[in-house]
Amino acid sequence: MEPSAKPKPPAPRPDGFVLVLVATALAAVTPFVSLHLGYRAFDLDPRLVRLETMMTLPFFFVLMLPIILLILVLIRGRNLRPSFRSLIVLAPVLVLCGPRWVEAAFDPADPRIPFFKGMNAQLPKDAADFKAWFSHAPGETKYMFSFRCSPESTDTLLASAPYKAVENPTMLDPDFSRFYQLPIGGLTVPRGWPEPKTWSGLKVHQSEVSGGYRYLMTDESRTQVFILVGDT
Repeated sequence: MEPSAKPKPPAPRPDGFVLVLVATALAAVTPFVSLHLGYRAFDLDPRLVRLETMMTLPFFFVLMLPIILLILVLIRGRNLRPSFRSLIVLAPVLVLCGPRWVEAAFDPADPRIPFFKGMNAQLPKDAADFKAWFSHAPGETKYMFSFRCSPESTDTLLASAPYKAVENPTMLDPDFSRFYQLPIGGLTVPRGWPEPKTWSGLKVHQSEVSGGYRYLMTDESRTQVFILVGDT
């Protein structure tokens, strides 16, 4: 007689502590993944990712982690398939993070939309080397845009709203200095972007915006444009 086949050993059960670590890691990387994927057409303020992570992790530890621990207690000792057990334990964090991943992947932000909202004008059709930057904090959103275009397109942008020239733009006047990301007066510009401070005949134009600000910078030839818009 042939010896009977040995029964297959049961699949190892995922350790509860490991699943908690996986859930924590998913919650921690979600802000980074969703922002860089959803805003892939933008350069991002690195502080934005840190802020989003700081806001997500407390929510996870206060609300999601107790639910995950409760699930581990309820299924303890039950004969569940390892994959099903893992799915049940990770379900809360998947519900929290999954929609953000899907939205970021399939509905990314279009920089032309905030450009139009901030400038009350369309991006010029002849805009070249277009760059967009985004930052967000509670109650405050900032955008930067940089591109090259014809002088006529620059004039069209300046005609889209009432602008006034800012005198002595290399000095930070009290109004101007409120905005930490202005690319003049020694403050920073996103890495790899044109530096308006180096432009010949830099001109800074300001337009009054209720609850926000709008600045348009251009060089002497009006072919290089740098824009800052935001709300405060």
